[in-house]
Amino acid sequence: MKKAGDDPYIIGTVARLFWAERKIEKARHWFSRAVSIIAGKDLGDIWAWWYKFELEHGTPEQRQAIIDQCTTAEPRHGIVWPVVAKDLANAGKSIAEVLVLVAKDLH
Repeated sequence: MKKAGDDPYIIGTVARLFWAERKIEKARHWFSRAVSIIAGKDLGDIWAWWYKFELEHGTPEQRQAIIDQCTTAEPRHGIVWPVVAKDLANAGKSIAEVLVLVAKDLH
């Protein structure tokens, strides 16, 4: 972690590890930390992982908060996000709709 510094992918991966260990509040904190980094705001994959986490462990209000924050951040990058966002079948879809689609595609 010291060498990685503020890499949003590393921080997001740590959040997913806490999720796997059922440390829900820690995972939520680390997801929040990952997207609060300047570079993390633009990574749609991290937003989608956080949304997927909240689908399993969050309330409707928490899920809506992620959608609202993601829409404000307007992410454009990631590994899965651009593939889904640029798919012709998804042309004209909002960021919130793309977020839901990307979350479904994540494994």
